[in-house]
Amino acid sequence: MARLLRGAIAALAVTLVAVGCGNASDSTTSTTVSSATSVAADGGAAQRDVHHTITGVPGVSDDAIDFAVVGTKTNNPLGICILDCYLDG
Repeated sequence: MARLLRGAIAALAVTLVAVGCGNASDSTTSTTVSSATSVAADGGAAQRDVHHTITGVPGVSDDAIDFAVVGTKTNNPLGICILDCYLDG
C-alpha cells in the first residue's frame, strides 16, 4: 500500500511539473514607451500628469485599463468590502 501511495505521489509531482512548464515560452514581448523617465526622489509625483503613449500592452489603452475581478458580495468570510471595492477601483 505504501509503495502504491509513493508511486501516486511521484506521478502527481511529475504531472504538476509538466503542466507548470508546459506553457513556458521563449518568446519575448516588448513594451515601448515614447519617452523614458527616471523615478525621482519624490516618487515620480512630478511626472504624474505627463501622458506617455504605450503600445504592445494587452488590455491597456490611452483611455482605459481593462481588468477582471473575482470576489463575493454575500457570505464573505472576511467581512470586508471585496467585490464592490475592486469594481470601484
